[in-house]
Amino acid sequence: MARMYYALQSVQLNQGGAGSLSGTPIYGVQSVGVSSSNSPTPVFQLGQQGYYSSYYAEDDQVELTITKSLDGAGFLPIGTFSTDSTSTYYRNGIQLNFWSTAGHASGGGGGASPTKRLVLDRCVVSSDSISFDADGVGTHEVTYVGPGLHTGSQSLATAEYMDPNTDSSSSLAIRNQISGVFIGGGATSRVQSISFTKNVNLETIYELGQFEAVERYSQLPVETTVDITYDVSSFGTVGTTTEPSGCSSKGQGGAGTDIEVRLCNGSRIIARNAIVTSTSYQGGGTDGSPLQKTVSYTSWDGFTHP
Repeated sequence: MARMYYALQSVQLNQGGAGSLSGTPIYGVQSVGVSSSNSPTPVFQLGQQGYYSSYYAEDDQVELTITKSLDGAGFLPIGTFSTDSTSTYYRNGIQLNFWSTAGHASGGGGGASPTKRLVLDRCVVSSDSISFDADGVGTHEVTYVGPGLHTGSQSLATAEYMDPNTDSSSSLAIRNQISGVFIGGGATSRVQSISFTKNVNLETIYELGQFEAVERYSQLPVETTVDITYDVSSFGTVGTTTEPSGCSSKGQGGAGTDIEVRLCNGSRIIARNAIVTSTSYQGGGTDGSPLQKTVSYTSWDGFTHP
C-alpha cells in the first residue's frame, strides 16, 4: 500500500534491557526523515588508470530526523542513549511502527504486532532545535545518529500504540500560548520569531579488530545559535561612532545574558549566557513590508528545555 500519513502509526522511544523493555509513544510527530552516508576511499595501482579497490575508514552512519509540534505532550527525547555495541540491538533507540491498514491502532489492533517496524538503535543526538513563529505552531526537531536502521525483533520488542483519543490541541504552542520571551530576565515585545539551534560535533572511537564504532561522543563545548526577529518602528543604534583610546574596554566582550521562552503550559526553553554575534535590519521597503530586526546570539552548553 502507499505510505500515507496514517500508515506510520507510532514513533516510540525504546528503553530498558531484556525483560524490562518499555516503549513510550511520541505524540505530535509531523514528519520523519531518514538518510544514510558512507565515504569509501578508492585505491589505485601503478599501471592501471581505472578503479582497483576501495575501503571504508568509517562505519555506516544513519541519520533519523523527527519533527513534532509542541503540543503540551513533552519534547522529543534527547537523553543519553546506550551506545555500547554489546547491548541487545533494539534497546535504547527510536522505533517506527507501521501497520498495513488505517486505524489499526484505534482499537482494532488489540496488541497485535505491526506489519513492519524499523529501529535506529544505540543512537546519539547530533542536532536539537526549537522554533516559534507568530503565524504558526512551535516545533521541536531532533536528528539522531546511529549505526543502522533495521527491522526489529517481532518477538522481543513490543510496539506501543498511540491513543487515538489523545487531544492536546488546547496546548498547541501558537502565539497566544506563549506567555513571553525574556532576555536577561526582562520581557521583550514585538517578537515575530525565535529559534534555538544546537549542533553537536560528533566524534567516533574505533578499536582494532572491530569495524563498527565503539562509541560516539560530542566535542565540548556545544554551541547553540539563537535568532530573534522583531517588528520595529525605526532603526536603533548598531555599532558606535565613538573612537575610544587609551585603556578602554573597546573590543572586550561583556557578560552573557539568559534568553528564555515561557509557554502557558509551564514549559520553558532557555539559552544561558548568550552573547550577541550579529544584528541586521530588513524590510521597510516600497512594498509596504514592515521593518524588522534580527539579532543573533551564541550560547555554549547553555541550551535546555526541562
